[in-house]
Amino acid sequence: MLTAKLFGALAVLATVLALPRILRPSLHVKWFLNGTYSTISPQQLWIVIALVSAAFALTYSAVARWSPRTANSYLSLGHFVSIAAGIFLISLATAALGGMSLAIKGHALYVATLRMAGSPALSPWLMVAVRCGLWSLTVGCLAFLSNVVMTAIRILR
Repeated sequence: MLTAKLFGALAVLATVLALPRILRPSLHVKWFLNGTYSTISPQQLWIVIALVSAAFALTYSAVARWSPRTANSYLSLGHFVSIAAGIFLISLATAALGGMSLAIKGHALYVATLRMAGSPALSPWLMVAVRCGLWSLTVGCLAFLSNVVMTAIRILR
């Protein structure tokens, strides 16, 4: 139940951060999906974070309430920490870049920013933050998946 409350708090925080941008619509960046890349702005990133965090909070709340077995608390907290770290790193990089386009081809990650052509050169640490954030999100999703599988096995036994 602690993980459900933590994800609920993260969803509320993301909603509060996205709310001024939702109430004041901008014409800057829209969500573009192409076969090779996708573009997201910082305001849309906070909306996605709020929705995903709310979904995780509802999932953990439902498991705690209606399941005869509880989820593993260590994996649940590891899931939250990994997802929160990934969200922090990616939102930090997205805010510093003003939005970005991600393209993954093979084993390479290509990032195009939405900055003007005359802007100063990008810091390589921003790309490290994006890669570490994506890695952390992947680890968090794997922790969630393993927690679901372990809970299902305990229920079926």
